Amino acid sequence: MSNIELFLDSHRISWEHNIDRQLNPPRKFEGNPILEGEHPWEASFVAVYGNVLPRDRFQALRPRKLHLDGIIETKPLDIVENSDLKLNVDATHGQVEVELVDYDGTAIEGFSRTDCTAIEDNNGLDIPVRWGDRMIAQATGMAAARPPHVRVRIYLKQASLFAADLPDENPWPIPREYGTTSDLEHMSPKA
Repeated sequence: MSNIELFLDSHRISWEHNIDRQLNPPRKFEGNPILEGEHPWEASFVAVYGNVLPRDRFQALRPRKLHLDGIIETKPLDIVENSDLKLNVDATHGQVEVELVDYDGTAIEGFSRTDCTAIEDNNGLDIPVRWGDRMIAQATGMAAARPPHVRVRIYLKQASLFAADLPDENPWPIPREYGTTSDLEHMSPKA
């Protein structure tokens, strides 16, 4: 299951620290014009030019102060079995580290920031995140909270985060602060 999160808003973010959002300007398409007249009399009147953005790179989340880490933490995720966490990042001159925390914010053993294989000197659209030889799906049984909701905490050091492929089984859950579904049933209008 793929749930690409572009972080255009804070819907999937629980909290952030030292983060600045920067829009990427579109670039002139190298294949311009993308539409031209087909007949001699259309040559000077019909032409359409276009601009492009790199895939899933509409906006970047970057550290506001470069000497400090930028930190982003997602809301709790219901991790899909055998899933993978992939990041769309530019860490050409910096690094990205990720840790998994349980519902209470405690780092899950074996999935802390220090256990993470840092993404550094790399710029890619689908870079998998690893903790040694482990992937995110292996953390669900180790989370202290039941059900095993996992939060992803991303540390940016002079790097940019554009998107994340979050392996969330339920990307649009009922807000947890309202309680369970049965709590909501008594509030619905009766027929």
